[in-house]
Amino acid sequence: MYILRDENVYLFLEGEPALDYRRRLISAKLSSEADYKKELELVRLHKQQRVEKQKREEETKKLKEQAKYDIMERKHMKADTTKSN
Repeated sequence: MYILRDENVYLFLEGEPALDYRRRLISAKLSSEADYKKELELVRLHKQQRVEKQKREEETKKLKEQAKYDIMERKHMKADTTKSN
């Protein structure tokens, strides 16, 4: 039986991926120290990839929103047809 201490609750706020990471780490730790180190590196890489993916998605969302506002602004623009002397 595993008891979750209050100071460790933040570890599980990430949701399902955090639970999967913890399960894999515990399993690897029970197997051997080398397996644990490999699994720890994999977990670190997965977390880094998730952060990068989230940043790319946020940037894409901002660019799409900016493009939408640019289109709305161009709708109201009129071409300057005056000639200079």
